[in-house]
Amino acid sequence: MSVINQILISIIILFGFFGQAVFGFGGGLVTIPLISLLMGVKETVTLVSIFQLMMGLLIFKTHKTTNWQVGIPVTAGMLIGVPLGIYSLTSFSDTFLRRFLALFMLAFLVRAQFFPGWRLGANRGKGWALSVGGIFGWLQGLLGSGGPVIVLYLMEVLPDKTSFRSTVIYAAFTSNLIRFGLSISTGLITPELVKIALPIMPLFLIAVYFGQRSFARLDERYYQIGIKLILFASAISLLLKS
Repeated sequence: MSVINQILISIIILFGFFGQAVFGFGGGLVTIPLISLLMGVKETVTLVSIFQLMMGLLIFKTHKTTNWQVGIPVTAGMLIGVPLGIYSLTSFSDTFLRRFLALFMLAFLVRAQFFPGWRLGANRGKGWALSVGGIFGWLQGLLGSGGPVIVLYLMEVLPDKTSFRSTVIYAAFTSNLIRFGLSISTGLITPELVKIALPIMPLFLIAVYFGQRSFARLDERYYQIGIKLILFASAISLLLKS
């Protein structure tokens, strides 16, 4: 890889994961489309997964504010859903599922903006969290795009920005841990990708550090606006991919 491409990838990772450190998600949305212009899509997704897994470092900072009553059932559902998603890869149309998920997200954002009094999932028990985790895992195994389901659900049940972000970070780390394990077992993590990732790691850690500091200073209202903008961009991205 050329020095210029290495520098460009480093800058993209820096800004993309600064945003993820602030909001708890969205790093892949920013980095994957841009880095895939510089290298293959499969290599890009695998490279980004290394940094998504490393975002789990924030758990040492956020575990005390993670809502484990929600997070653990979600994880249990996800562990069931991911294998089912992989198993059903040939049973569903990617295009249909991407469009359905995108339209569902857009409908949610319309509801959140214009009908804030109507809430889905609030005051539901562990069974609801288990089901959402299963759907998240299923879509993650099927499309690699289950994250918005978790974000939409946690926006409903955890309106406090600190608890929301901490629980999103935990759920994302668990999901990325599974994906990373599969990437190793299938040989997707290559020495070449490790050579690209290692020089970027210091910049990545700087981005996470300042993202954490920025989150603490961010007003609740602007935080919610940022989440909605990321979800809107995710929905548009899914529609374009379909």
